[in-house]
Amino acid sequence: MSVPKEIAIKLKICHKYCSPSDDEAKRLGWQPTLCQRRGESIAEFDIRDWENDKIREKGWIQNIIALNKWPLLFICGSKHINSFSELIENSSIRVQVLHDNWEPK
Repeated sequence: MSVPKEIAIKLKICHKYCSPSDDEAKRLGWQPTLCQRRGESIAEFDIRDWENDKIREKGWIQNIIALNKWPLLFICGSKHINSFSELIENSSIRVQVLHDNWEPK
């Protein structure tokens, strides 16, 4: 069991994994695993990886809207904070970021 799921159970709130399923990933055009192509520079790979992440974030927002449970706690990696917050706000959902780069102490 994941820590977020344990927290949801303890707080008696809904829990759902929002990463796209294999079928959703295919439909969205998101690739769960990207590898650097032969001859591709790191900068080129980073751009392709970021474009792929934006597709994943669209899957997240679709799942959040479909879930329709508010308030909602969403946990994601720090590289998604700005872009995903903007995507959520553009969907007319208020965002409050609690930690933009949390690390265990």
